[in-house]
Order: sequence, then structure tokens, then C-alpha cells
Amino acid sequence: MAVVSPFRGWRYSQQAAPNLSQVIAPPYDVISPAQQDDLHRMSPHNVVQLEFGKPRPTDNDGDNVYTRAAALLRTWREQGVLAREDKPAFYLIEESFEAEGQRLRRLALFAAVTLEPFERGVILPHEETTSGPKADRMRLMEAVHANISPVMVLYEDPGDIRQALDHQMKTVKPATGTFSTGGVRYKLWAITDTAVHAHLRVAFDRQQLFIADGHHRYETALAFSRGAGKNDQGAKQIMMSLIDMKDPGLHVQSFHRVLRDLSPAQMAALRTKWEAAFDVRSSTRWQDASQAARSLTDALEVQGESICAVGVLEDGGRKATLLRLKPDAQMPTPPIPEFRECEPWVLHRAVIDPALGEAAPSHLSFPHGLDEVASLLEKGEAQMAFLVRAIPLGLFRRLVSKGQRLPPKATFFYPKLPTGIVLRTLDE
Repeated sequence: MAVVSPFRGWRYSQQAAPNLSQVIAPPYDVISPAQQDDLHRMSPHNVVQLEFGKPRPTDNDGDNVYTRAAALLRTWREQGVLAREDKPAFYLIEESFEAEGQRLRRLALFAAVTLEPFERGVILPHEETTSGPKADRMRLMEAVHANISPVMVLYEDPGDIRQALDHQMKTVKPATGTFSTGGVRYKLWAITDTAVHAHLRVAFDRQQLFIADGHHRYETALAFSRGAGKNDQGAKQIMMSLIDMKDPGLHVQSFHRVLRDLSPAQMAALRTKWEAAFDVRSSTRWQDASQAARSLTDALEVQGESICAVGVLEDGGRKATLLRLKPDAQMPTPPIPEFRECEPWVLHRAVIDPALGEAAPSHLSFPHGLDEVASLLEKGEAQMAFLVRAIPLGLFRRLVSKGQRLPPKATFFYPKLPTGIVLRTLDE
């Protein structure tokens, strides 16, 4: 099903970037303005200058963030800041990080993957996209003719893919030393063995791929490919980072729902809707929002995966209420029954959307950290928060494989993949 290929990637040369930690960056869509400034100052060669350049007051059609990125990429190639792999390679990335008190390790395989329309069922999305980010990514792709950052994709390994990758890690010298950013440590192997290439091609030919992160980049590349010529094969593929759904280090976190600037009528409407759909299992007051949030999270975690439960924080975050979906909940009929187990879907369809209507987006934010939720409530910058659990991977797979898309901010695959470890130009 999925067609994966090795490619001659561009990597930072040792001379230009002896410390890769100084030149890689988070994905563009999670970089704050302050972080963008820090990355630009970190190194004259930081990849953020290609992926997420800074606008200038004098920008025009001939000189803007996109044209400057294209010119800079050409310069870095010509000057040897970026060096191209001698042979086609798959790139194996080992990520080591800490999450919820555990040290985890995740493997990601970078490959060039043939673009497929979603309706073919080979590559499946789980989120809707919006026009603004796609227009931005299209202008960048048209200018640079390259994949600067990978799309994160999941697959289901029957076992032979991981065996092949583990063997490579044991027998092939890493292409880099250990480098890090954001508390995550990385190591890279370039797999150039053609026998291993053939094995991986066959193994992935049986795979369905699930987009975990990078929907806008994927849809942009798909649209770009439709204008490519018949012989322009490079534009008909995209750089992906392939991760096994059963990888012990695949860590899914949740986005919570924080509401602000609500009128008394809107607060009452939210309460009416959740009382119609959910049973109150417990309600407790705590001394501070952090205690309340953590106690509520603990209560949610002991609920069974098939039980739809959410938490509510009110009164400056000090009141914690645990809700469980009623068997006869008053809510829209889901497209497929599995959505009754999908807490973000239930919360939006049964409570938030009917209570707030079209105004909902202006009242919502989506932090994924409990500390941020508690801080917003304690400072009075938010009036209410709904805590939700991370979607189980089994439920994620069942929903997405049936062609369903989840609500916005339904999943947070941690850690985000960095940009700049490997780049792929379209002149394959």
C-alpha cells in the first residue's frame, strides 16, 4: 500500500554545525514569537530561518520570508553548510526523553513517501485543516522546492520492521553524536544498505499510514504535486517520519479546554448541557488549582478506556468535578458508535458547541499542561476548564481507519519532531 523510498538527504556539515543542538528547531506551528527570536539568535545557520523566517516592514513580492528562505537554502548548499548524502538513505532517529516521570525511547524512520489522496485509504488524516496555514506552506514550498520538516506518521509493525531497525542500530555506526533540544536527546543513523532498503520497501508495502502531525504540510504537498510534471518524481513524494504504533516510546498527551470571557448566561448554558449529558461522580473543593487539577487527573486515569469521562475545574480552579457520560445522554448521534468513547468529540458536541454556538472559538484555548491550566484559573484569566484524557491509540486507530476525523486539538503526540535533522529537496 504505502510506497516508501530512501533519498539523498541534506544534513548540516560538521564544519558549519559542530553542535546540531544549535541549528535544529521545533515545528514552525508551535514556535512562539519569543522562541522564534531566540532561535534566530542561536546560530546564523539555525533551520528556523528556512522554515519560519521573520517578516520585515519592507517585505514585497520580490523580497519576503519565502524568497529569503529560498536564497538562503541555495547559499547554504553552495557554501557547504548543508551537505548531501552520497547515497540514498533511510534515516533512523532515536529519541530519548522523559514524560510523566518515565524515561522513554522512540524510534522514527525518515523516508520519502509517495503522496496519496486520502480517498485511496493508503494515508489517512485525523484532523481537519484550515486554509491559512496551507497557503503559507504552499508559498514556502513553491519558493524552496524542498521538504524542510517531516510529517509525523504512524504505522502498525508486524515485527519485521523493528527487527531490521534494531539490527541497523547494533551494526551501523551512528552518523552523528548525541544532540538535544527541548529536553529530548537524539541520535541519527543513515541506512544506505540496499538490501535493507528492499526489505523496508516490501514491509511498508503492506502498511496503512496514519498522519499524527503535519496535516497542513501533507495537504500542501499533495496540492503542489498535482501541478508537477510526469517526470518530476521528487514533487510526488514527501519526507515523513514513520513511527510504529506499538513503539513503547510513543507517548500521547491530551489538550485540555480552557474557557474565558464567559457571560453568566453562557456559564449557565454550559452547566445545563453537561448536566443533561453527564452524571456527576464526585465534586471536591481544594486549597489551590494545582491540587484540584492533579486530583481530578488522577480520578480520570482510573476510569476505564471505554468509559467517557471528563473533569471540570471552576471557582479559580479550586472546585473539581468528575463527570461520566450517561448511557442515555442527550447529545447528537455520532457518525459511528466509537465516538461515544472519544472524550473531545463528546465534550464539544454535547456541551461546548451547543452551549456557545459560533462564539465557542473566541472563548477557547487548548493548553496541554496541567500547570498552565491551573495558572490561568488562579490568575482569573480563565473561568472554567475541562480536563480530558489522552485518546487511547486503539480508539485513535479505529476512528481514523473508518475515515473519521477528530475534533481540533484532540491529540498531542509528544515530543514533537524537530526540524533540521534532515532536509529533502525535490530534485530527486
